[in-house]
Amino acid sequence: MALGPVTAAGATVVSHRWMITGNAASQLQSIDPAIARAYLNQPGTLLLGSSPPGWSSTSTEHFASEAAFAWAVAAGGLPSGLQAAVYDNEGWSLTPTAEQQDPQYYEQQFSALAHSQGLTTVMAPAPDLVSGLSCGSGTYAQRYLRCNLAGMAAGYGDVVEIQAQSLETNAGSYSSLVSNAASQAGAAHPGVVVLAGLSTGPNGATITGSEMLAAAQATAATVAGWWLNIPGTSVSCPACRSPQPMIADQFLRALDAHGV
Repeated sequence: MALGPVTAAGATVVSHRWMITGNAASQLQSIDPAIARAYLNQPGTLLLGSSPPGWSSTSTEHFASEAAFAWAVAAGGLPSGLQAAVYDNEGWSLTPTAEQQDPQYYEQQFSALAHSQGLTTVMAPAPDLVSGLSCGSGTYAQRYLRCNLAGMAAGYGDVVEIQAQSLETNAGSYSSLVSNAASQAGAAHPGVVVLAGLSTGPNGATITGSEMLAAAQATAATVAGWWLNIPGTSVSCPACRSPQPMIADQFLRALDAHGV
């Protein structure tokens, strides 16, 4: 639905849910506070890390390994008031090899521990996990579906995020992966909340707000919302350029204009 006039108080309620880091939300708020609050300052937004002052989003923390999460719980290191935890297991150095090679087991462990702490669990297995699994040949997307990674994750998570952002320049390919993975997730866990990834620069690629809009429009009826990434150069994304919050702002403004 269209926002109509975006109120300074950010009282407008939007129809889709979002996941975003506190840093990215702050970048958006600094350049377009009205649109940032209208879209993101909602109880349904999963806000990773520190949120902008006064926001009413869901306090969420991101973990790239089950081991790191277990250590944080044992050490009493979870932030006060935490409501949700994300397990972002990928084929990278931040996720231990053992966890990459048996994602289902560690997703079960992560979710059980998170639920014991009263937390909502968000499972976000990346397509590149297939490099360490027996998923046959083909593209990451084909093997991701063949190995049913979203379905396995949905068996334990309250929310599943489909990391399809590498395909967002091709709305058809993006939609195909998201819709098929969402079906697998729903079959494994009826009622699971499904999000899809969108990025202003996946792996350093040049993206436009229009391309992000096309990907969102193609999946708006399939998912509950999106993980909006505004990446910059970091250990987790060495190929990424400087953060591009203006592209994210253009995307959100386009969503409003097109009534998504």
